[in-house]
Amino acid sequence: MPQSQVSQTPKTAEPHQAAAAARAKEAVTAPSAARQLASFEAGIRFLNARRLKEAREQFVDAAAGPERDVAQRARLHIAMCDRRLQQATVSLGSAEDYYNYGIALINSIGNMGGFLAPNFRAWIEVIFGTPAAGLLGLALVVLIDAGLILLAPARD
Repeated sequence: MPQSQVSQTPKTAEPHQAAAAARAKEAVTAPSAARQLASFEAGIRFLNARRLKEAREQFVDAAAGPERDVAQRARLHIAMCDRRLQQATVSLGSAEDYYNYGIALINSIGNMGGFLAPNFRAWIEVIFGTPAAGLLGLALVVLIDAGLILLAPARD
């Protein structure tokens, strides 16, 4: 009988030791997990404020933390910061470069207008319940644009 009591003691002590080890591990990682999350949130705030260097530093700290999901998201945000920091400026050397760049800008604005105008017209028609309201809304936008162009200061 004493042998059976001795064999039961390690079995009951083993789960307690495992639970104690798990609690100790959580106690060790909890502050660093909280610090990791705080770094990630600070990085997001910096990213939204367009302070990319500071955001990248916070994301690097968050990527080194114990939480795998937060670390993965931090690595993705590091890549985003790197891409935005490495954007090349447009260097135009010849008249042809200026011409091509200007045409590209005009096409971009035209494409955006081609998307926005029909949606704006439909939205106005739904609000006011008549097709004439959509056309009047577009005419109003054109008049506002013309006024803004006339009010813009002249370049030297």
